[in-house]
Amino acid sequence: MASSASTLVGANIDTHIMLSGIGFQFAIIVLFSDLTIDFMQQYVCDRPMHTDSSVHGILMPCLKLMLAVIVFTTTLLFIRWYTLSQS
Repeated sequence: MASSASTLVGANIDTHIMLSGIGFQFAIIVLFSDLTIDFMQQYVCDRPMHTDSSVHGILMPCLKLMLAVIVFTTTLLFIRWYTLSQS
């Protein structure tokens, strides 16, 4: 949309729309990351809601992968948001 705008005003409006969408995505990822951090604190400190499992406190490979993906996507989204806000 921004590339097809014929005026500077139209391009600026489209850029603001893109930045708003990326800001919304960033806010959702930050919220999800916050909930994940809370979950990991409860998990590692062995304070589960249900006590019928014996694997609490151990970071399984799938949890490590999930944390790595969250950090990676949040970093990439922040970089994308920052570079678009500078242009």
